[in-house]
Amino acid sequence: MKKTILVTLILAFFVLIAIFAGIFFYKNQTSYFSVGEFAVVNGKLTYKAAKFTGQEVIVYDGKEYGKEYDSIYHIKDIGGKLTFSAYRNVGAETNHYIIYGNEIIGDTEKYYRPSYPVEVNGKIAFEAYFGGSKSERNGKSRIVYNGQVYGEEYDWASKIADIDGKLAYVGKRGRETYIVYDGIEKGEGENPTSVNGTLTYLSGNKVIFGEKIIEGDYDSIQKGYGSKTIYEIDGKPAFAAIRDGKSFVVYDGKEYGKEYNMDSSEGTYSPETVFIIYENNHKLTYSFVNTYMVGNENYLSDIRFVYDGHEIESLPFEYDGKMGYVKNEKRKDFIVIDDKIVSPGYRDIAFVVNVEGKLIYIAKKFIGYSIYST
Repeated sequence: MKKTILVTLILAFFVLIAIFAGIFFYKNQTSYFSVGEFAVVNGKLTYKAAKFTGQEVIVYDGKEYGKEYDSIYHIKDIGGKLTFSAYRNVGAETNHYIIYGNEIIGDTEKYYRPSYPVEVNGKIAFEAYFGGSKSERNGKSRIVYNGQVYGEEYDWASKIADIDGKLAYVGKRGRETYIVYDGIEKGEGENPTSVNGTLTYLSGNKVIFGEKIIEGDYDSIQKGYGSKTIYEIDGKPAFAAIRDGKSFVVYDGKEYGKEYNMDSSEGTYSPETVFIIYENNHKLTYSFVNTYMVGNENYLSDIRFVYDGHEIESLPFEYDGKMGYVKNEKRKDFIVIDDKIVSPGYRDIAFVVNVEGKLIYIAKKFIGYSIYST
């Protein structure tokens, strides 16, 4: 009987500790239930987080932003200003906004549903809908940049990019898509991006890199994460392609990653390897995941990362000229730099960022995520 009472008191003690710890974290707002996308804004780590109440916020320079919105996303640094997209539900209507420093860009008499802000030559450019009805969402997408509207001659305009300080975007007419750069239509293509300050885009199964055409006997070129297809690595374009059912990365005239493709097995599964490339200033970095079917079920293998030809556990970062990553050991996460553990163990390390020579990371030590630095 006494033993039972003792065990109950011990359990109650630990429950009280957990409750008081939760209240402490909530009141001091130093810890969050989960964290999401991040960016470096004006030299400061900025990230999206969910509070223990479920409310989403953006944490920037020690302060919380965006509490008044139902959802926030697309964190950017545009001209040194914190910029993000958001929406708020008002009854049956959803209102979309872009928060650009102290300016709130919302619906106007000319356009509605502004979103996807991009920096072009230090100024903000974004997509918005013109014409039609907001409730029916049947308007046409246009580009708003520096007080002017672009893409009105097309059925649709989107996918903004800054190429050497000039506006580039995709204009769609019928089923065809065209690259528009500095007000000039360059030809059929999609996914414009800047590589070494040069207009680079996808045209069929070719990559156009300035005056150079990169082509091979590819069956197709694999669309990357979101709308990104072509990436810049050390001033050269990198992309993923498919040939004879096998995926691989194309970079600087060579093909990488074919060995990571799964082999089919008598029709038991139909595998596909999806590569995601990361823009690293010096070394080719990519991750891959195998997707396959067993019967009617979809399966994903664990995502794995490759940095400069070496397979590692997580997305790498560079610090003081050395490569670092997060490794899991004995159910704890550690930061590793140059093969040496440089941090305490955490329940989870969400991400690590080198901000102006200082290593900053978001990690969960007990019941929430907080910001730390080495």
